Amino acid sequence: MVLFSFLLGRFSYLFCFPITWGIVAGCLAAPGNFSGFTAVRFLLGFTEGGVSPAFVIITGSWYKKSEQPFRVAGWVTCNGLAQIFGALIMYGIGLAGNTAISNWRVMFLVCGGWTVLSGILFLMFMALGPGTAWFLNARERSIATQRLAEERISKEQTTFKVSQIKEALLDHRLWLLVIGAFCNTLASPVIKFGTLVINGFGWSKLNTMLMATVFSPTMVVFLSLIASNFKGNTKKSVASNSYFILYAAAAIAGPQLWTNAPRYIEGAITDIVAIGACIAVLALFGLSVGWENKRRDKNDHRTAEEQGSGDADVTDKQDKDFRYTW
Repeated sequence: MVLFSFLLGRFSYLFCFPITWGIVAGCLAAPGNFSGFTAVRFLLGFTEGGVSPAFVIITGSWYKKSEQPFRVAGWVTCNGLAQIFGALIMYGIGLAGNTAISNWRVMFLVCGGWTVLSGILFLMFMALGPGTAWFLNARERSIATQRLAEERISKEQTTFKVSQIKEALLDHRLWLLVIGAFCNTLASPVIKFGTLVINGFGWSKLNTMLMATVFSPTMVVFLSLIASNFKGNTKKSVASNSYFILYAAAAIAGPQLWTNAPRYIEGAITDIVAIGACIAVLALFGLSVGWENKRRDKNDHRTAEEQGSGDADVTDKQDKDFRYTW
């Protein structure tokens, strides 16, 4: 986490995540045994670790708090779109018939190469914040920066601050969100098979699919809350990485509880408790930020001219003009 937090704290390194992931993905075409696949797959997961946290930071650097949930939902949705396009690519490779190497190896080479190309394009054209946007003129950059400063969103910074790591790890609001995300992901097995459960209660397949849609937005909710409620370049990096570390841990631990067929009592009880805990910590988070916002409003007697611009790389705790969202 410290490594990725350091790299994420320096925006110029963000392009390395898709490029290195693409290179490793292409290397999956090389192994011919299980141990080889395991080693490369470990590296693939390692290089993937900084991708989503980087997107969270970029989203927070570009958009106002009210705009961030929809944008986060947009790039999270691309996971599903990638599966659709991936299936079409595999179908096309299959139509090609016999090739010099196995079709499944071609698939990894194509996806890896395309990802490397996208990383290069990211490096060439992606503006990491309105202050450095090459496609905006000076007036437009000033307006775009000012609209973020009004909500106390700092512009892009490249300084890595150890003090912000300490503050992030001691911030109870961050722990509420990451614990909530852990509990939500821990319950993913019952969510994934929720359609079968609902259908088993006698609902039609159409209504089953409709009711199953309520599970999907939870990840977007957590990512949006992290993007909009933590300020400070290094602190936001730590917050994003902490979320995905516990997300991955829960994704590994959750399925291990569903091994005692046929009733899976341990897994069912764990998921019920996890869902209840997720609701509880989200409620506590809402109460915490609501109380803090009221406290800051009550103690703030400065005029607009006396307040800072919000451009400095300070944290949400240090910036008393910052207001949390819920």
